[in-house]
Amino acid sequence: MDGLRQGLLIWRQRHSAIATSKEVAGLERKTDLVVHALRLATWIEWPRLFYEYSWQHTPSVATQRRRNGIVELCILFELLLLAIMLYLPRETSSVYCWIAGYLVFGLFVSLFNIVFVGKLDKALPPTASIERSLLLFIINAAEIVVAFAIFYRHASGYSADEAFFNSLLVFGTIGYPAQGNHYIVASQIALDFVFLAIFLSAFVGRLSAFNRMSEASQANGQLKGE
Repeated sequence: MDGLRQGLLIWRQRHSAIATSKEVAGLERKTDLVVHALRLATWIEWPRLFYEYSWQHTPSVATQRRRNGIVELCILFELLLLAIMLYLPRETSSVYCWIAGYLVFGLFVSLFNIVFVGKLDKALPPTASIERSLLLFIINAAEIVVAFAIFYRHASGYSADEAFFNSLLVFGTIGYPAQGNHYIVASQIALDFVFLAIFLSAFVGRLSAFNRMSEASQANGQLKGE
């Protein structure tokens, strides 16, 4: 519990840093504060907070890898849970819909934090690599497809395989379920476009950041050589 308490203290410090940051102002600052506050409403934030204190005070490679490993396990657990719920009996699918909706909510909260809060200095821990970010985005895409397959199965009575196939068609914008609820289809299309926009902005932004870091390291090396 002490680690979690210290993690919450670090979260408050970061929230205060966003509120007083000179890098953002106006509507952007308010959006950053709301997005950062919503992190506490996601289940995946709590195990992450538990490791924040050890990462903050002992920022070694081993500590960062352990923290990243916890996040990766949580994301894989979400995908596995969604896949299991998709194939469970349809009689209790309304419960699965609520769980799937909550997981999709948490997924987009994390993605919005990457885009809006991640650009601020010391607001979020640094990314391990671009390749890791790309792999996590692929898993996130799979989560969205499986979550909406659960929604289609509940609303339209499809089998698990049919629901997954139709969700995949909507995700690829190449088709939609003939018996699908129009509101669910519209919601998936809207979230898919938001996901694509977040992916492009985050991936391009991080690629530029890594390039800047590489150039800075090379410059420092040249200065030391001189």
